[in-house]
Amino acid sequence: MDNDLTVLDDDGRPYGEAMSKLNERQRAFVIALVWKNMRQTDAAADAGYSPVTGNRNSLAVIGSTLARDERIAAACREELAKVRDAEASNSFHVLIRLRDDPCVDASVRRKCAIDILDRSGWGATSQHNINVVHETKPKTSEDIINEIRELGKNAGWTPKMIELSINHCYVKEDAAVIDAEYQEVEPQDEPTPEELKAATAKDRANELRRLKRRMTPDEWEAHKAQTRADKSKQFKDQYRGQQNGEAVTEITTFAATVVDENSIDDLL
Repeated sequence: MDNDLTVLDDDGRPYGEAMSKLNERQRAFVIALVWKNMRQTDAAADAGYSPVTGNRNSLAVIGSTLARDERIAAACREELAKVRDAEASNSFHVLIRLRDDPCVDASVRRKCAIDILDRSGWGATSQHNINVVHETKPKTSEDIINEIRELGKNAGWTPKMIELSINHCYVKEDAAVIDAEYQEVEPQDEPTPEELKAATAKDRANELRRLKRRMTPDEWEAHKAQTRADKSKQFKDQYRGQQNGEAVTEITTFAATVVDENSIDDLL
């Protein structure tokens, strides 16, 4: 069967690894697909596979099954590489025939000759010279100020904001230098506990005034009542912690003594 495959005999090359693993009919199926460009059904018939009696579609099933076989697919890829090499050589010889045919238009023959030279490694060499010159020009003070104005305008700044930025970030070359005197300031002493307490009380008083202005009279009275209740509970808890188990009546008496109406008003 191998000697009947004239394309292999003409090339003088043995089968590849994938084709060598197939039997004769499987190799014939691959040759029919790749070299003869047949459909799967016709390739199966050409390779010698027989259909079931009275059922032509059985060959289509056989051809599809063979084509999906990984061994046959590998052999097809192997043979397609040979076809690619052979067709490249044939196409090259077509260019040669067209170039040498006097009946072909001169422009076509010239194009074929150029293509042959290009594919033979003798194509014309084209050279492109590109000269790039970089010139740098130093920016003047006016250029820098104009750029700042443009950036500020794009950012949505007002003209006054732009001018303030220029005056703050950029010093003009002709600006006069101001000679001034300075005096070192001694660091202030840390506040005493009494001063801290007075400052805290002042802040608390200001906070309560602001709170009272935001409230209605009823809300303010409710706030005072809640504050009294909170302070009373706080004093009771403190006293309970100090006495650790004394009578509840003593706690109530202590709380009533310490937290009276005036002391709550002072706290508020």
